[in-house]
Amino acid sequence: MMGFHSARGDFPHTRMRRLRQYAWSREMVAEHQLTASNLIWPLFVLPGTAARQAVTSLPGVERLNVSDTLRQVELAVKLGIPAIALFPVTPSELKSEDGQEALNPENLMCTAARAIAGRFGDAIGIVCDVALDPYT
Repeated sequence: MMGFHSARGDFPHTRMRRLRQYAWSREMVAEHQLTASNLIWPLFVLPGTAARQAVTSLPGVERLNVSDTLRQVELAVKLGIPAIALFPVTPSELKSEDGQEALNPENLMCTAARAIAGRFGDAIGIVCDVALDPYT
């Protein structure tokens, strides 16, 4: 049987990895690179001046008031993260089957988005979720 021969053995049992030996060559031929510019930072927002609150289903993640959220957005901008996703905590009494609170210009999402846009302008994108699920 004819096959590929090398000093290291027959292909496919020996695979030449000359492009993987050094970091510079691996980076040069890499198909994908993940950087901060590929990320969206999810932020969970509390109403008012409430203290930080742990998100039990996401260890290490906290819900933040708008002021603390602005500090995190500032960090995101400095890190080169292009967008944040806001997830507000809407009080149960404001949730309804028709999602009426989404039309309130003073709801938590609108308030937080205005504060972020007012401070950072178009330096960061804002992805919004009105979080009006009636049964959560």
